[in-house]
Amino acid sequence: MISEVIQELFVTGDMCKQWNTTKLILIPKVPSPDAPTNFRLISCYNMLYKGISKLLCLRLKEVLPSLVTSNQGAFLRGRELLYNVLLCHKIAKGYTRKHISPRCLIKVDLKKAYDSVHWEAIRRSSSA
Repeated sequence: MISEVIQELFVTGDMCKQWNTTKLILIPKVPSPDAPTNFRLISCYNMLYKGISKLLCLRLKEVLPSLVTSNQGAFLRGRELLYNVLLCHKIAKGYTRKHISPRCLIKVDLKKAYDSVHWEAIRRSSSA
């Protein structure tokens, strides 16, 4: 039954809204809680939704290395975004030494792809 529902989801792309519901429950840590820190937050979500997201992650894990270029520093096993930051820091640190040739360091502010998308064009194309 569950596998049939999940297979239908992958065929049709339709998912019941109830599958993506989460209940947040506050459990008191002390007998008479009087502050938010005296509660433990527990999130209870649908196991079917968790299974579907796990399947999607496993499928993406196989395809992602071919989609992400080799010069990107994140989103793949063995690569970390922090590595690029540490590399830049190490390079910039050496620029203050006295007996080296003149050098230049440029800081480039990269926008997120989300910020540069023309959303109105996407809305018009999806409604057509």
